[in-house]
Amino acid sequence: MDITTSKITAGTTLTVPLSPDGDDVFEWVAGDSPLRVFRSSTTWEVLRPRQEKQDWVDIIWFKGAVPKHSFTMWVMNYDRLPTRSRFAGWGMMVSAKCAFCSRYDETRDHLMLTCEYSQYV
Repeated sequence: MDITTSKITAGTTLTVPLSPDGDDVFEWVAGDSPLRVFRSSTTWEVLRPRQEKQDWVDIIWFKGAVPKHSFTMWVMNYDRLPTRSRFAGWGMMVSAKCAFCSRYDETRDHLMLTCEYSQYV
C-alpha cells in the first residue's frame, strides 16, 4: 500500500499521511484513550481538567446568591480586583492612593480590611 502525504492548510500547515487505496477512517482520541463515541464533555475534561474543590466555594457560589456579588468575591479571592495600585503597577498614569481615604495604596486588603471608609460603610 502506497501512502502519500498531503498538506492541509487551516490556519496552519499539517502533513497528513494519505492512502489512495483505502477508505478514510476517523478515530476519536481523548488524551491517550481512543473513544468509540465522541462526547464534548470528555473533550472539555481533557482540555480543561478539573482542579480540586476549594474550601471557599460554598461561601461564594450558593443558591440564592447575587451573581454579580459572587463573581466579585471570586475575583477578590484570587486577588485580581482592578485596584488603583494594580493599574499603577501596569504603568497606567493613575494615583495608587485609595479613592476613599487617599491615605494608603488601594489594594484588595486595604479596601476590604483596613480602609476607614470601608469599615464605616
